[in-house]
Amino acid sequence: MRKGELLRLNGDDLNFGCVSVTRVIKGEVWEIDPGWLLIEKTKRGTPRTIPMSQRVQTILKMLCEDATTSEYVSPV
Repeated sequence: MRKGELLRLNGDDLNFGCVSVTRVIKGEVWEIDPGWLLIEKTKRGTPRTIPMSQRVQTILKMLCEDATTSEYVSPV
């Protein structure tokens, strides 16, 4: 992932659940599988999904649960 993609992640882009989640982006339906994340704005201009390792899931869950986090997952 690029730094900008990581800094723009929000909680809706992450799927920590056990079932797939769908999102509509520019009229197109995107499916986020369990344990995957969605990057909405990419260099190519088309969204893409990426699998998360257990370590990444643990870190991102902690960031999402942090009350001081804004709409974005990253505290920066």
